[in-house]
Amino acid sequence: MRSFTATMLGAASLVVFAPLISAPARAAPEAAQSHIAEFRDELRRICEPLGDFEARDGFITPVDLNGDGIDDYILSTGGVSCHGARSIYTGASGGEITRLVLSRDDGGFGIFEGQYRDLDIVSHDAMTMLRLGYHGSACGGVGADPCRRIVGFVEDEAFTITWLDPNSRVSESDVARERQAFQAQRADAAPVASAPSPEPAPVTGATSTYLPSFGETCTDLVMHSEFAKWTCPGPDGHIVTLADTVMRFGVTFGDEDADPDFEPLYHPSEDGIGEVIEWRMTSDGEVFATIFRAFTVRNPEDLRSRQVLVVTKIDDPQTCRVAYIDAHQADANVIARDHADRYARGFRCGQDRPLLSGDPAWFD
Repeated sequence: MRSFTATMLGAASLVVFAPLISAPARAAPEAAQSHIAEFRDELRRICEPLGDFEARDGFITPVDLNGDGIDDYILSTGGVSCHGARSIYTGASGGEITRLVLSRDDGGFGIFEGQYRDLDIVSHDAMTMLRLGYHGSACGGVGADPCRRIVGFVEDEAFTITWLDPNSRVSESDVARERQAFQAQRADAAPVASAPSPEPAPVTGATSTYLPSFGETCTDLVMHSEFAKWTCPGPDGHIVTLADTVMRFGVTFGDEDADPDFEPLYHPSEDGIGEVIEWRMTSDGEVFATIFRAFTVRNPEDLRSRQVLVVTKIDDPQTCRVAYIDAHQADANVIARDHADRYARGFRCGQDRPLLSGDPAWFD
């Protein structure tokens, strides 16, 4: 047990990032698949003297992290349980132990591992990256509040792209050199593109209509102290449905049969949503996207509030989140409109991951 934990914690400074590809990734080579099974068996052996081992759906997350078109894998102890010893896979600083299995074209694979307070797959500059959260003490801080950095991969080599929080231990010049090296190596490793499939052009000349998200023009469906649901009209016959369960808040532009994963709920703070919803429309008056301001907290126990501008694709009958914009950054509204106009039309619900701008980290 001690050697296993020490190995994981010793690599906690590693970071990861990579590009977003539109085609489905190929399955990882057999060697990588075998290693995944070995890692699961290793976790089971650690647990067996203490309790029953269970691997759940969250243990393995396939994603192409290095842009080679082959599945890489995020293996997380957050997806396993040792009943009878629930904290066995966490170290002194808490968080989940994570191992990254990075497949290579030659059939081999590389491994990076660490212990993170949180881990998110994010998109930046049309590439898939990981945003990793560390215990504050790992980043020159004095408390448990996580500090985060974004990292990227070429083959099985990791590069720090940026720190999202102040870090007295890392100089900006060192980060800049890593970022430049990543960009150069990624350009060299980029595959020769075949003729791309046509994508809708960005919307030009778009205008906005602002309509209330609650109030006299809206219709109450359910009103109880612990649950409320109402609808509000949009332009050209569109409707938005809002629901507040105190613990979770929902904003849905799709119909009742829409996939709920495309418009996820969030933990609300304050009113949960801004007073108006911005409806983006073409010069012909066709609605193609919306933007609303979400007031959110990380979880019900952590009540520090964040504001996130949420961009949603509107394409009857399909709607889904396109981007999450950190509303605390400069020109956040301009950035949100730009994301709506540039990406909403071509965004593929259920295939493309929502884009992130800034650090909207407290939005689920």
